[in-house]
Amino acid sequence: MDAPGEPGDLGSEAAGRNLAVVSDDQSEVSILTVRYGRYAKVSIDLLESAPSQDNSDWDHVVECNLNVPSGKVQLWTTVGNTVFSAATRESEDAEISVQPAVYRMRILFANLALMHDRLAGAGQEHSRLYYGDDAIPSDEELHAMDYYHLLLWPVASPTIKVVKQFHNATS
Repeated sequence: MDAPGEPGDLGSEAAGRNLAVVSDDQSEVSILTVRYGRYAKVSIDLLESAPSQDNSDWDHVVECNLNVPSGKVQLWTTVGNTVFSAATRESEDAEISVQPAVYRMRILFANLALMHDRLAGAGQEHSRLYYGDDAIPSDEELHAMDYYHLLLWPVASPTIKVVKQFHNATS
């Protein structure tokens, strides 16, 4: 096991380090985000094979397996399985149909330092920024917050690893 904060295989120290926590049967992945907020920008790409390893545009990158025997990938948030569509600006169910298989998931994290800085200097706005509220953020606000991109491709290898570790310079 690598020392905390170093790229490598994950263990129980994942909590609080902006990582993915995977259930024992690899059928559930929890992404630990910078904020508990109601709205975060998340995009998903389904791929046929592993993508290139250029992670330079991302603050933090984690890979893990996701077992999908049902052929349905469901996205859940802190308020349930309804997500906000940036395209329609409406809530919708978040279920993606895929071929039943084990998938490799690469989770890319961005704007982490910006959000740490915004939260540290938020004062009375901290609660609204951290927890969110019912108001749907504008596209500009969403681009100024933490965001996440998920890449999924079918695999057979059962490993979990941190590909790139974010280190907050202000902590």
